[in-house]
Amino acid sequence: MKNKLIKDALFKANMKQWQLAELMGISEGHLSRKLRHELPKEEQKQIISLIKSSEKDTEFDFENAIWFSRNRKRSTTETR
Repeated sequence: MKNKLIKDALFKANMKQWQLAELMGISEGHLSRKLRHELPKEEQKQIISLIKSSEKDTEFDFENAIWFSRNRKRSTTETR
């Protein structure tokens, strides 16, 4: 698996790739393309330290996510 250390750090931090991309200031697609090939060790270290530094600030709020998901479904059916 390419960039296993980064993917393990994401898993441990309970962080998604889109969240990391947002922190890095790039699109999710760009990050995904970057992770297809093994990154240089220095770049991996920088990304892992970014994940670890934001790990304390990153909490997933399941209640709001479910609420948003339900409301989004309602709003899309209302507009049709």
